Amino acid sequence: MGLENLLTKAVDMYKNNRIVNINANVLLAAAPSIAVATGVSEVMDNMGCSNQAIVLGAAISDWVAFIPIHVGLHYRTNREQFTYENGEFDRSAFARDVAHVYVTQLPSIGLFYAMAGPLHYYLMAKNIGAVASNQISYWGTMVATRVVHTVIGLKTGLFENNNIPNNGV
Repeated sequence: MGLENLLTKAVDMYKNNRIVNINANVLLAAAPSIAVATGVSEVMDNMGCSNQAIVLGAAISDWVAFIPIHVGLHYRTNREQFTYENGEFDRSAFARDVAHVYVTQLPSIGLFYAMAGPLHYYLMAKNIGAVASNQISYWGTMVATRVVHTVIGLKTGLFENNNIPNNGV
């Protein structure tokens, strides 16, 4: 199997497999948003902010950076199913779909911040720098919540249509 075939299979899985698509979109959106949160942690630490303020600033900046990236990835993957034959894009149907995505992810989002914030704070309290604490807590928690969300999705049927085109989230 050549590189081209491997890449084609990976793109097909991303487009057509809900488990791959959902988790890939979250991880792809998380990478830059965690980088933003890490930068905010560093700046706030250098300014002498309290650990509580650093944790809060990191969480807010992470969420603000995550949403537009995640919604953009969702749009890129699913725009065809919201586009009429005349080429007009159905914004309200897309907005309802995005709302559905975030409602189904509320448990994992809540779990993420409930775990990442205290872990970030705890690591800083143990004299691990704000940047390292942010990276360890956010990436460790991201992996944990992706596993939990995937297990719940498999049990609830969220991923039932694994191989149907344009079903990605």
